[in-house]
Amino acid sequence: MVLATNRFSATTEMLPDILGWIEEQTMELLPMSLALKLQLAAEEAVANVVNYSYADGAADRPLLLTFGRDDTVYLEIADYGKPFNPLENINADPTAALEEREPGGWGRELITRMTTAASYEYRDNANVLRLEEDPGKADIPE
Repeated sequence: MVLATNRFSATTEMLPDILGWIEEQTMELLPMSLALKLQLAAEEAVANVVNYSYADGAADRPLLLTFGRDDTVYLEIADYGKPFNPLENINADPTAALEEREPGGWGRELITRMTTAASYEYRDNANVLRLEEDPGKADIPE
């Protein structure tokens, strides 16, 4: 069931508004421990859309956010930029020594570690990243 949707322009100037709306929704829907995790994962995903999804100078940069609830609380982040799956296996190795780690791929690690589940699909000419949290798995009881 869809609970809330909002459309933004995926620009650096709009980031505070986007992240503020995400924070407001997560705090209403989840225990604080899970709300903070979902906020962090969403911030990473949204920053990637803002920085990489659309061509430089693109006038129209839609970003659609949808919160919903089924077995979990979910956030879908949809953009109409170039197709890109942020969850593809990029060779980021969290077990490697710091001096041996390569740049890139760390957002995937953050997103998958901070959420109960994450999935991607290219649907209706849009990148759709779904981030889920299970309120029953909160670390700290409220």
